[in-house]
Amino acid sequence: MPPRAVSRPARLAAWAAAARRAASYALLGAASLLLGACNRHDANQAAASGASSASSAVPAAASMPASAAALASGALAASDSSGTTASFSQGLKRGDLMRVVFPNWHEGSDPAAQSVEVPLPERDDSGRIRRTAGSASTKTVASRIEITPREVIRLDDTHAVMLTEGVGIDDTGVRDDGYAAGAWLGAYFFRRDASGWMLDKRVDGVDYLGVAGSLGDTSVTRIGAGEFGLIVTGGGCWQGFCGTWASVYGVAPGRIATYASTVPVDGNNLGASGDCEATLKAASPAHGTAASETDVVVSNDAGSPPACFEVDGKLSLVTAEDGTSEMQIHFDGAETIASGDDGGLRLIHQTAVYRLRDGKYVLSSGHNPVPAF
Repeated sequence: MPPRAVSRPARLAAWAAAARRAASYALLGAASLLLGACNRHDANQAAASGASSASSAVPAAASMPASAAALASGALAASDSSGTTASFSQGLKRGDLMRVVFPNWHEGSDPAAQSVEVPLPERDDSGRIRRTAGSASTKTVASRIEITPREVIRLDDTHAVMLTEGVGIDDTGVRDDGYAAGAWLGAYFFRRDASGWMLDKRVDGVDYLGVAGSLGDTSVTRIGAGEFGLIVTGGGCWQGFCGTWASVYGVAPGRIATYASTVPVDGNNLGASGDCEATLKAASPAHGTAASETDVVVSNDAGSPPACFEVDGKLSLVTAEDGTSEMQIHFDGAETIASGDDGGLRLIHQTAVYRLRDGKYVLSSGHNPVPAF
């Protein structure tokens, strides 16, 4: 059967339809190519991002123990907009506060971890701080000490102080803790803000006292509104003579002052003579003369203590009825006295009261019967 003839308009319509189908196929193919390229780009970017995350996770994981240790210790550091690093502590634990002041300080048995260099006042030949007449400041020299915390006092809601003991060490790390050597009392004041407890003021060398590289015993008591008293007691024996002395410091936000220095608290010479212990044991209300609370016993000269003596004292800081701080020392003991040819014994039972006046504890009643030696 011969093919049927197709009119010209019909042929043009068929060609137009075919052209539209070809254009659609071309657009579809181009869209597919573009979509594939986008998918490959996203995949590559995701892979690169994953690799970057993985590589950054390694140092983050490596630094995690240090961060965890910092959080655990409570001693942290933050940088302000100027780039200055300010250390602070979340609490008032001694070790955390020490690391705020001395970042490399660590607790433990390694003395090197507690060795620091600080400016300390010069001392004279007797070991006392060399003070310039008419000046509140003293000349300081860079010194290396082995430092440990002794007391932390929360003065109020936003202020605290850490008191330290520092023992001198030489260039080889050997401690200067011979019998005649004392220790440094230091004070570091902290202020609390939104970040935590930050160092506000430091006094590396408040005083130098004690024996054998130790301050002695320390205790703290409140002595007034916003003020505490630090009592440092220590002593030793020399050629059979033994004694204990006390120093008292007033502590308030940003301030520490010496209120009493090396006040005798007790003393005896039992080791100087083999007869003294037996002689003093004979002291009783039936033998000898007892001193009353109001008796005033004349003090002995430094070169002539009693032949035998044993005096024990108990020191306390109290607030009088008028609000004034008082240092009271109650003494008990006995001493030999010259009475006729045979001599005799005096019992000691009295209290010395020192009142705080113009920044010093001044004897106001009673007497301190501990002989000077």
